[in-house]
Parts: sequence; C-alpha cells; structure tokens
Amino acid sequence: MLKVCIEEVNAGNKPHNHFTKLGWANIAEKFNKATNLRYEYKQFRNRWDSLKKEWQLWAKLIGKDTGLGWDGEKKTIAASDEWWEAKIQISKLFSPLEILIRIHTLESSVFHNPEE
Repeated sequence: MLKVCIEEVNAGNKPHNHFTKLGWANIAEKFNKATNLRYEYKQFRNRWDSLKKEWQLWAKLIGKDTGLGWDGEKKTIAASDEWWEAKIQISKLFSPLEILIRIHTLESSVFHNPEE
C-alpha cells in the first residue's frame, strides 16, 4: 500500500496533508488490482492514519539522538547497546518496532511533517 501511496504523492495527488479524491481512488484501484483484493477507501484511510501514527512514534523514538546509522545488512538501526536497551524498554509499550523500521525505510516525505 505504501508504494502505491508514494506513487500518488509523486503524481501530485497529495498536495498538502491529505490525498485528493483522485489520489484515494487511484490508491484503491492500483492496490486492489495488484493484490486481487477489494478494499474500500475507508479501509485505506484507516490504515494510512494508523501508519502515520506509527511514523510519528518512530520519529519520536529516534528523536534528536545522534550517532545513529542504518545497518542495511541486518535491516536495523546501528546504535550503541545502551541506546538499544533504553529504546527496547520504550518500544514494549507500543507497536512492534519492526513495523516502524519498515516505515522509516520508505521516503519520510510521504508524511511531510511528523510533528503534525
């Protein structure tokens, strides 16, 4: 779904904070065609809203921390053991960290401003 959303952002169908009607229609059409499923606009919108909240959590999780990197081989954040221990304790309160990391690997510009 996020790949289709990125396509619609790049096509100009998300000019501000929300997709246009055409953008949502294209998302539904492209996703449903690619997956052979039949989801409706409201289901995509709910998923989008959920992912945006997870992105905001991810942005807060890494926040202003410095010295972080991305380990492409392990598909994880490269950080000290102390950083990991602190964040693992925090992450136990929220959605699985793996989902947030996958979201982070996509273009963060899709969500524009994570503070919204």
